[in-house]
Amino acid sequence: MRGARNDWASLNVNQQKAALWDKGPLLVLAGSGAGKTRVLTYRLANILANSPGKHFRLLVLSRTNKGAAEMRSRVAELVPDFPNRVNIAAFHSYAAEFLRQYGSHIGVRPDFQMLSDDVDREKMLAEVIAKVGKKPEFVIPDNFQASLLLPCLTNLFELSIAPEKAADFLSPSQPDAARELALICAAYREELQAANFMDHPALISAALSLAENCPFIPKHVRRIYTHVLVDDFQEVKAREYELLKKFVAPDPSTFFAAADDEQIFGQGDGADPKRIERLKTDFGVDIVQLPENYRCPPEILSLANSLIAFNHNGREAKRPLVSVKSASRDLDGAPGGAPGGAIIARQFSDAEEEMEWLAHDLAEKNLEERERCAILARSTKMLEKMGQKLFLAHIPAYFPGRNKDFLSAPFRMLLAILRLANRQSDKKALAQLNKAFFELEGADVSPSEITFRASAGGLDWTGCELGWRRSKI
Repeated sequence: MRGARNDWASLNVNQQKAALWDKGPLLVLAGSGAGKTRVLTYRLANILANSPGKHFRLLVLSRTNKGAAEMRSRVAELVPDFPNRVNIAAFHSYAAEFLRQYGSHIGVRPDFQMLSDDVDREKMLAEVIAKVGKKPEFVIPDNFQASLLLPCLTNLFELSIAPEKAADFLSPSQPDAARELALICAAYREELQAANFMDHPALISAALSLAENCPFIPKHVRRIYTHVLVDDFQEVKAREYELLKKFVAPDPSTFFAAADDEQIFGQGDGADPKRIERLKTDFGVDIVQLPENYRCPPEILSLANSLIAFNHNGREAKRPLVSVKSASRDLDGAPGGAPGGAIIARQFSDAEEEMEWLAHDLAEKNLEERERCAILARSTKMLEKMGQKLFLAHIPAYFPGRNKDFLSAPFRMLLAILRLANRQSDKKALAQLNKAFFELEGADVSPSEITFRASAGGLDWTGCELGWRRSKI
């Protein structure tokens, strides 16, 4: 393809085999550092280079927006004009695109907004619980709090449990409150639709409902996207997989997926190692393994091979990992890495004892060594506790965090104004605007006063003039 800058000689034999594969659906199994994303990128470049003048497009799905952004960056280096024929998106992002284009068939308006933050979801759920609680025929238990019920709600969405079947589904685990839970979940769905909102769990559920109820639409999508490729397939959830099947059927011959079958972090979030096995049954995939590893030194891979050997998962025999990287070196450049080996294993009676040991171990290191240390944990709560231990030991530490929305009040205010300009009855945007204005000016503006004056004067909310009271702070 014009402008492509492919260096096929940089791929090893197994990587080239996967990138050039033309014998039907393929699954590439590779660990971190084996180049599976690189293979997928070169496969894209190869398909585009061999179809000049064609009008079909390629759909590349990743589990996260970050993964999709990384893929776009890599493809852009090989094929600068790729956006004309390749759509690279996270599952949720493509589900939103799918619904905006075709959702009117099931009553979804194309201008829906996203509730991307759990804080916003909890707020809407709390309003729903309060509304349901006012009905005399229902008694809402005192422990029905939005923060506690949100995971249940998310699970119902991700499993695509219809509102009328929610009570039966919940009865085995919540026999005393299944009816009330089902009612609240149904009311939350209705509130989302009435306010023209979507949250991430609802996206996949709605997209799958659209694909199932309007089978002509996935067929149309398949004519547009003749190739479907998936990165990090091991992290795909059950409903995402069902949606993927709708886009790949009835001919999976051009399907391609890359996965690390020994590293599935999201099992508690819906990922399942058995889903990789289902690819053989559902799509009839062939498998290419990438045993060469470019990230880890030999001593790490030797330990990894020893662990993987005990994974009796019923899949075909895994080829041992091979390091393409030289042995690790310590700070002085001497081979062998840190004293005692590449990995030190210790056993603790509980998390408290482990944290005490970590703080003591770091305290004994010099400043240069500490700057090269990182502590990883399964939850933010554990890191917070570890941070307290470090603070007491007078060890400075940096905690990086991910923000789901703008932190700056001016930007949040601007975003709220733009949302109100787009949809002038958006109560959530009005509340966000008032909150940001309060943070900037200390101004106490009542949303109810705005809506009342606008209604009385026949104005929209953005055109309502108000006096405001400066808060005494």
